[in-house]
Amino acid sequence: MQVKHGCYKALWGLILIGLVSLSSFYGAHLKAQSEDAGAATSEEAAKEFIGFLTLPYAEPRPNWSPRGVATKKNQDLLGGEGIDRLLQEMYKEFRLSQWKAESKLDAKGDTATVRFLPANEIQPVICAHEENGWHVDLIATYARWNNLDEKEGLQKLSTLTGVVIPGVPANQAVINKMCQSNLKQLGLAIAQYNQDYDELMPPANKWSDVLQPYVKSEAVNHCPAAGQKDYGYAMNWKFSRRSMNYIESLATTTEFYESNVLQRNRNGDGKDLTFRHEVEGVLGANYTYADGHVKWNRFDQPQEFRLAPPGSTSRPTIPKTNSTRSKPDRK
Repeated sequence: MQVKHGCYKALWGLILIGLVSLSSFYGAHLKAQSEDAGAATSEEAAKEFIGFLTLPYAEPRPNWSPRGVATKKNQDLLGGEGIDRLLQEMYKEFRLSQWKAESKLDAKGDTATVRFLPANEIQPVICAHEENGWHVDLIATYARWNNLDEKEGLQKLSTLTGVVIPGVPANQAVINKMCQSNLKQLGLAIAQYNQDYDELMPPANKWSDVLQPYVKSEAVNHCPAAGQKDYGYAMNWKFSRRSMNYIESLATTTEFYESNVLQRNRNGDGKDLTFRHEVEGVLGANYTYADGHVKWNRFDQPQEFRLAPPGSTSRPTIPKTNSTRSKPDRK
């Protein structure tokens, strides 16, 4: 009887585990669907958006996804990071708009007391209907809040978010900032890959492909100064399948650089280096170094592509599992 009783307990345990797993699966499925789905009415979309903006800043954010609120057009123009930066700015503006300074009290010399009262001004929220429901047009709403027309709104958003918006003239600072953000993400991606693959770097001839699971979007492979459909970044081919221990100076050895060969998975040793970014009237390029930091350097500043420069006091041992290195892409 004890054996039979034990079998029943084990069976019930398996059934409970199965039910919990099934519940988790459907919960995740429904959550994914709800993140993509819009609101049933424009009022519901606006209410959800304003509800997010009225949360105290110190409170943890709810399970709230910009994908479920912003229109598809907003997402296509600004991307995930751009949407996040815009929401942060709108959050600050909305909070400030809820109060107004009414008067100065007890002004004495260099000190004064200012009284703040709740403002009666109502901030409009512009919504748009799409295939899967109502969403907030964040770009149009932000422009209305700041009394800007569509062109002026897009220009300000380009500067605010650091996103190059098609048809909107972007200044060099915005383009340079976006390029550096891309290279920073590539540096982080290669560090994560390195941890997952026994401290080895990715193969240089397909680095864009193997790093794809580690980046936020395909857009990080495209230098904004090279054009939206072009690539523009190259990996130092001497890193290919190498151990990090083989790199003599992490802070000065180039990992990624800007290339004039605009193809995917481009790799080389700097002979195809190009200078697309002008800072204070001087042309230069952005680089990711082996320690992960990104820096703009002027055109006449030499870069180190060798892993162990001549004259170094120590020569790390090449791992036996990685004794052959890839040849540079000559295409």
